[in-house]
Amino acid sequence: MQPPSFVRLEMSISRAEFLRGLKRLANEMESFSEVSESEWELCAKRGCARVRFEELPPHRAGSLSLPRARVTLDMSALAENARAPFLGHFRRVFHRGGG
Repeated sequence: MQPPSFVRLEMSISRAEFLRGLKRLANEMESFSEVSESEWELCAKRGCARVRFEELPPHRAGSLSLPRARVTLDMSALAENARAPFLGHFRRVFHRGGG
């Protein structure tokens, strides 16, 4: 089953951390461009995907404060059979260990 053309994720990540991961992701693509301060386009042979980052209020639990962001992946300009590999790669780049 192919993922939808739009994917919205809520991530516990700061803007600086996100930009580091985005740079790693961009190194694997054919082209990378900044559309705006919070939106980027990554292109490969089978089309382009847009990534949008929106900071959300941090999650607080007592004295603990975790950054939060809404990340939207617009894969509508990416070939349908390229969406799952792109999404898988995105998730691997931003995966954090835990357990």
